[in-house]
Amino acid sequence: MQSASLENLVLVLFVSGTLLFLLVLVWFFRRSRAKQAEKLLERYPKSELLGASDRANFFGVKSHGCRQLRGNGFLFYTKREIFFQLWMSRREVIIPLDKITSVDNVRVFLGRSRMKPLLRVGFTNTAGKQDYCAWLVRDLEKWTQSIKAACGIQ
Repeated sequence: MQSASLENLVLVLFVSGTLLFLLVLVWFFRRSRAKQAEKLLERYPKSELLGASDRANFFGVKSHGCRQLRGNGFLFYTKREIFFQLWMSRREVIIPLDKITSVDNVRVFLGRSRMKPLLRVGFTNTAGKQDYCAWLVRDLEKWTQSIKAACGIQ
């Protein structure tokens, strides 16, 4: 009887400890993301932003191939550029609007899909070659049309 009580106590302590750890981890992640957003808004004031998402899912840069860091992050665009920064690694992708050659929607990018259409931006990279990036964003049509309008693309 006492061993069953001891086992139950150990189980309760383990579950409680795991839940506490997860709560601290979530708190830390949210706090870190909020600080990252504050820094980005210093760099890109709200008055300059034409579009912004704090939950864009990045599918990568075509020229970097299939083996690259992907994930969620901040996606902004201004009158000058499209800017993306991953939450965790803080890797940045910056595409000047005058280098954008196409904006469209695709279902698959670099062999990956979320079964939803993606925002794909074609641009001339720093090597002077055609390249592409893709994101899963909310309000896909709004993003597509507003970037096209900002770049003068039909």
